[in-house]
Amino acid sequence: AVGVAAVLLAVFWISGWWLKGPSVDWKPWTETRLAEAAAQNKPVVIDFYAAWCAPCRELEEVTFHDPKVVEKAGRDWVMIQVDLTQSGDEAKENLVKRYGIKGVPTLVVIDGQGRERHDLRQTDFLTPDRLLALMAPLTPQ
Repeated sequence: AVGVAAVLLAVFWISGWWLKGPSVDWKPWTETRLAEAAAQNKPVVIDFYAAWCAPCRELEEVTFHDPKVVEKAGRDWVMIQVDLTQSGDEAKENLVKRYGIKGVPTLVVIDGQGRERHDLRQTDFLTPDRLLALMAPLTPQ
């Protein structure tokens, strides 16, 4: 019975993942990655999130699985995630200070020249349409 329950749970989990479709292809933070984005004149979204954060999970489940967001992010943007679930990582704490992160979720937007666009920063859940509108001014035509 336990084996059958485990198999059913695995099937349920895998089918749920499959039904959501592809997600944004997130990369972990590195200075090199940010420099490469600027060299390629690609804008960047840095998603500061934590596993315990309900709006962060909603962004992941809804917005970052939206087909239009996935396409635009994969084609025109560099998408970076910084996991703040656990404290104590000096490099992540330095990023929090560098970008003035007050809470999660926070989306930091950097233009193709490597400059932060403070006017585009977001600190709560965004619908896919709102994220696409936020990305539109910096998306290459």
